[in-house]
Amino acid sequence: GLTPSVVCLRAGQWPLEKEIVTAGIPVLHLAPAGMVGWTRQMRRLVRHERPDLVCTVLFQSDVTGRVACIRTGTPVLSTVATTTYSPGRMGNPDVSAWK
Repeated sequence: GLTPSVVCLRAGQWPLEKEIVTAGIPVLHLAPAGMVGWTRQMRRLVRHERPDLVCTVLFQSDVTGRVACIRTGTPVLSTVATTTYSPGRMGNPDVSAWK
């Protein structure tokens, strides 16, 4: 069977968390630590839990998940699910062009 869980880099910043928890899926929040700290936390979690697959969405979680899973044998599936790269968003000062 499939036993999903969700790991978040930041607590309380997305509206679906309540629905996911209500569905019986555990949600874990990594401690605020920046990319290096999140990667270390995620690597420990992957080594402990030994997931069959790590799925990531958006830049920071993509990088964190991919680096954390290096040499663990755990495959990573990354998804870019955003409008960050659309011309209308590139004018937004909160969107980093390098991402």
